[in-house]
Amino acid sequence: MAADVSKNAADVENYSKEFLELQDQLHQLKREKFNGVELFAVEEEWDAIQGLNKGQLIVNGSDFVSGEVSLGTKHTYEYFDHPQASGRTNVSYDKYEIELFTHPSGVTDDGNIKLNVVNLQFLLGLKDPSLIDGDLEAASGSPAVLSISSTLNLGGFNQPSLDHTSSTPAGTDESSKLTNTNGTGYIKDITEVSVEEFTNIIEKIADARAENGAEQQRVVQSMGIHQNNLVNLQAAHGRIMDTDVALESTRLARHSVTVQASAAMVAQANQMTSVALTLLQ
Repeated sequence: MAADVSKNAADVENYSKEFLELQDQLHQLKREKFNGVELFAVEEEWDAIQGLNKGQLIVNGSDFVSGEVSLGTKHTYEYFDHPQASGRTNVSYDKYEIELFTHPSGVTDDGNIKLNVVNLQFLLGLKDPSLIDGDLEAASGSPAVLSISSTLNLGGFNQPSLDHTSSTPAGTDESSKLTNTNGTGYIKDITEVSVEEFTNIIEKIADARAENGAEQQRVVQSMGIHQNNLVNLQAAHGRIMDTDVALESTRLARHSVTVQASAAMVAQANQMTSVALTLLQ
């Protein structure tokens, strides 16, 4: 709406105010938890993620062990900003996963599901055209490669710190692009972000939701398998118990017959003695 030519400067300013509030809300979203487990992360902040068993955390495909993970191995996301693959822009980012074991042994090979922890810094990242066309353009003509640290993002994560006296980002001259809100750099003018950038973010969110949906389906299927196994085990246990009861009932009946037969024989023997004594008399 701010890009509409019929909007005047006052309208754009009002849209920008709302835009700032929405960015602040996105920044707060990072701290959201589910059952005490954080659902979101930002670059190189795996050590601060709360509610996770760090022994089951995987960063960039490597197991998390006391923060010692490979920073050189990054996942790559390709922006479809050029019809030819050689001209497209790539961005490298940290990918976080939780390993959910689906077998009682707790061994990965026996069964596991990787659950994604959303990297909000990547998800809300914006390409900066000046960075793509300038320093990051490769001399060999290969596609430019961005990193999270060289892009802006709507959540204000790891944005350039601001000089409060001049309201200018430290080390830059882009004072017209960023503002400082609660110590976080936000884009203060909504017109600085193109519709294409919002489209890219929507596509990344769609990818994350698709991945999350697939993971949920796998978890549901795994739960179904375990529930079926539980029912089968309970049924087998019941059959075993029924067999034991039948066996013990048979043993009790046999023992009862033996005891009754023994008692009858003793009674008959006593009667025979009485008969013999009677004849002798």
